[in-house]
Amino acid sequence: MKKKEIIKQRRYERHVSHNMVAYTGVDLDKNEIAGRVGRTLDISEGGILLETHTLLEPGSCILLEIGLEEDIVKMTGTVVYSRKGRGRLFRTGIAFEAGFGERNPILVRYIDAFKKTKKKRT
Repeated sequence: MKKKEIIKQRRYERHVSHNMVAYTGVDLDKNEIAGRVGRTLDISEGGILLETHTLLEPGSCILLEIGLEEDIVKMTGTVVYSRKGRGRLFRTGIAFEAGFGERNPILVRYIDAFKKTKKKRT
């Protein structure tokens, strides 16, 4: 399957966004994932692509604190994948808890701003 086809199958449009994130969690063996920081590479109502310094186990439950402009949004999600990125960094796909992103007013407002900017450019 080509990359374009995969993107078209996504439920939510992704927006390039670099935001600081603090995260903790629990892996599949119930081991605690100590508090760490990373940054978002993109964001949608359904999840984020997170750049981290550690490889995270798919299926791990993650608590995220994402800095969105002047607000900090607390969200939970599940690690979908974690792969080697550039240098010593990893790219980790995280899906938000079902429907959580759509119901979070701060996240919705933040993403709506991307959509309005995009419409102005075309």
